[in-house]
Amino acid sequence: MYRKLKIVLLLLCFSISAVFGQYRFQTPRHGFTSEKPAPNWEHSLLSGNGTTGIMVAGEPYREVINVSHALLYLPLNITDAKLPQGEHLDEIRTMLLNGEYKKASQFLNDLRKKSGFFVNIDFRDGNNPWYARDPFIPGFQIHIEQESDTGGTEYQRSVNFETGETFTEWKNGKGFFRRSAFVSRPDSLIVIRLTGSAKINASISFAEVPVSRGRDRGASADPFLLHEECFTELKPELTGQWLTFKARYRYSNIYNPYGGYEGVGKVINRGGTLRYLGGSVIATDVDELLVIVKIEPVPLKTESLADRLMTCIESKQTDYGHLLAEHVKVHGDLYNRVKLDLGGDPSDRALTSEQLIARSRQETTPPLAMLEQAFNAGRYNIISSTGINPPNLQGVWSGTWSAPWYGSFTSNGNLQVAIAFLLNGNTPSLMQSLFSWVERNLDGFRTSARELFNCRGFYIPVQMTTSWRTLDAHTGVPHTYGINVTAWIVKFYYEYYQYTGDMNFLKEKAYPLMKELAEFFEDFLTVERDGKFVFVPSYSPENVPSNTRTAASINATMDIMACKQLLQNCIQAATLLKEDKADIEKWNGMLSKMPEYRISDEGALCEWTWPGLNDNNDHRHVSHLYALYDEMPQEFKHSPELLRAVEKTIDLRLGFREKSPGMNFGLCLTGWVAAHTGNSQLTGKITDVLAKLYWTTGMGATHDPGHIFNMDICGGFPYLVAQCLAYSEPGYISLLPAKPDRWKQGKIEGLLLRGNVVLQSLSWNETSVEATLLSPHPAKVKVEYKGTVKTVKLQKNVPVK
Repeated sequence: MYRKLKIVLLLLCFSISAVFGQYRFQTPRHGFTSEKPAPNWEHSLLSGNGTTGIMVAGEPYREVINVSHALLYLPLNITDAKLPQGEHLDEIRTMLLNGEYKKASQFLNDLRKKSGFFVNIDFRDGNNPWYARDPFIPGFQIHIEQESDTGGTEYQRSVNFETGETFTEWKNGKGFFRRSAFVSRPDSLIVIRLTGSAKINASISFAEVPVSRGRDRGASADPFLLHEECFTELKPELTGQWLTFKARYRYSNIYNPYGGYEGVGKVINRGGTLRYLGGSVIATDVDELLVIVKIEPVPLKTESLADRLMTCIESKQTDYGHLLAEHVKVHGDLYNRVKLDLGGDPSDRALTSEQLIARSRQETTPPLAMLEQAFNAGRYNIISSTGINPPNLQGVWSGTWSAPWYGSFTSNGNLQVAIAFLLNGNTPSLMQSLFSWVERNLDGFRTSARELFNCRGFYIPVQMTTSWRTLDAHTGVPHTYGINVTAWIVKFYYEYYQYTGDMNFLKEKAYPLMKELAEFFEDFLTVERDGKFVFVPSYSPENVPSNTRTAASINATMDIMACKQLLQNCIQAATLLKEDKADIEKWNGMLSKMPEYRISDEGALCEWTWPGLNDNNDHRHVSHLYALYDEMPQEFKHSPELLRAVEKTIDLRLGFREKSPGMNFGLCLTGWVAAHTGNSQLTGKITDVLAKLYWTTGMGATHDPGHIFNMDICGGFPYLVAQCLAYSEPGYISLLPAKPDRWKQGKIEGLLLRGNVVLQSLSWNETSVEATLLSPHPAKVKVEYKGTVKTVKLQKNVPVK
């Protein structure tokens, strides 16, 4: 009898564990856990498919999910006036060459006002050019209310980087409950599931993103956008059995093709009942609840997309597991291509995000587990926010109507840093987002080159959302004088060839665009002094010479470096393609006329090579080190004097950084330069600072320490880590060139290197280093480690250790 009772009890225990086995707190293999809901929208859990994004606060009983879309930019009533800078270019050049820097800066400001080049909306300051840009906005919120329990609640929220899922989980007297959500990459659907060990009672509704009276936390210095004055309709409701949200913009302009946006949602129950009451779907005694949502912008002159969105949802198999599996095939493949192990302590890896961040900030150096987590989170965030466009300043996410800097694509560093790891991280297909963005706007960029500089070629503005025109034309920030960012963007076309070896892409896409930009510089460089070109007007991003205190200048070092890099890449591409011998000769002639770099009395590389313009080292950018961001140019490699000047420049800028940590992307760039000069002490210092100061509890990121939700570091940090471990040029690989000393042992897998070689694995400890290379084609590669160079022959698709 006792034996039978024991068997019955064992079977009962087994049955209970089988039923409740799935109801355990998630501990993702790649991802993180968090012990508290988001204190504000910036600390939300993130999921996205590159076009649609959700921010999950993680409240167990009253959940708020912010829904956004990459194409939601609120049209402002922008005048179509152009800035006639080109008509006055000779006049501007004369002022600058005569040393009238303040006059040239003020001239631009006056010209903007006279031309009517500003926003024309009554409630905004029409004289302030910062406002002439359609701002990135959120879509709407999903509200989920579930019954609470007066007893104690065990709680956890988490994100699984491999699957793209967010989880909110809790256990109380009524049972264990889980809410999971993801944004499907193949279907562009938001999928939310509510499950638990007990019956589910919940209310689901759509709502407006609330307006903050004053300034949203994290907003820039721009005045608050009164969004209710920019919409004719902003309406959540229940339409039959569908949750719907309809937004219609009050204004339109020629740059923004949309008149509003719509969202629809379907609630599906397994067991229990659904009621449709007011604007909510009420679920009673349900075993499982599925919420499927789709959001899209509505093109101008289109009455509604609701029926099409509903049909799209109805056509899909409404099974969470099936939808997730289809999504993971795409998302998981992208995420799992690279893996990093720095030897983090398992106990540190088990900490919640709050605990790990707190430990990192309390200690002199953050735990290695924090560096691993930042590397993984950064990659996850960029993959999740790269799709129809490259990531803007906020990726694809927002919970505020007043996005800092209007959520622009900012090309004087932010955008480039955000996408920096897409090639090196073995996800070259995601670069199509950048290329499509450039090509959609190319005709407008060409118009800008003519209007602003009387040049052929094209000009990409420093900041833009929907308009291809440069809109920052005023005394303090004359971005319209900045010509270097276009070359920086175009560099990615040539790098795509270098990493992938795609000759068709080089011939059909990259080289024609590079040649066209070279034509811009041919036309722009018309002034010469002492046999050298003069870059005038010139502008070093957001900095001013200490003695003039005006941004308009001559011969910004970054301008020279960007032009030289472009011409050298054109020569290499033409040689590879066996084309344009006459152009090669012309470009070599232009290179011979480039101004020489200048070294200051302090021994630093000068930010302006023009005599009489003095450096201002109390600044967050390192624009004059541009040539070393992604490579080690020969002219620096073989010049100890220039390398010492670079080292001194970094030293001076980091001195300022210690007083004012500031923006993350400038520190990322400084770290890249340190890696390419082999300075492992500096890379260690910089990676530690970046890992400990710039991450939210939802493992999103911030522009400044703890302030302003921003994606830049999410690409810049993984790229820095990778460059410390493996530097490459076509036919050349350097192993561990700038590995920080405290990374005693570790392993990285899956990096794509220039020359279209995959570093399948690179592992190291204090006594040995082992690398495995794989090439899709026969190749010879010189591999260097600590000054020793070995030539390695690679056969097609045969790993070589």
